[in-house]
Amino acid sequence: MSPAATMEAVVVAHQGGWDEILLVLLPVAIFVSLLSVAHRRASGHPTGDEVDGTPGPPRNHPGEPPAGL
Repeated sequence: MSPAATMEAVVVAHQGGWDEILLVLLPVAIFVSLLSVAHRRASGHPTGDEVDGTPGPPRNHPGEPPAGL
């Protein structure tokens, strides 16, 4: 490899910091998007009442005390 080609490889390998930022932000963005998909799927999961008519676990609505108290 010629010295000029080596110098080009070194210059291209370090882009002033934005490439390092991508190395951090890309996995974080993938993790956040997977969590978002999982949350959407979990919140749309049917309970027993919605599936076959058998009672499912009691639901607590915001502001109500827990069931059984």
